Amino acid sequence: MPGKPWTTQEQSDFLTKYLPQYFEMQANRTLSSIFWPLLDREWFRAYPEKVVMFPGCEELTAEQEEKMKAALDERRKVSNMMHHNASQRWD
Repeated sequence: MPGKPWTTQEQSDFLTKYLPQYFEMQANRTLSSIFWPLLDREWFRAYPEKVVMFPGCEELTAEQEEKMKAALDERRKVSNMMHHNASQRWD
């Protein structure tokens, strides 16, 4: 039995609409230079880290700010790793 998805249905739909571009840019060997930066920008515009981590919170406490900073740092590491790994296999 598959595990729980890491995305909501809305997020899954968002990612799915980028599949045609993904395949086109994969064929053109432009995943690293064009596709991943585009997807990152659009994803975090649609789903800002603050809203995902602290929904409904107008102002963050110092502790929440620290948690968000750590999450953003981790996201950057994972994003860079994913882009690097994808470019090694597919670009």
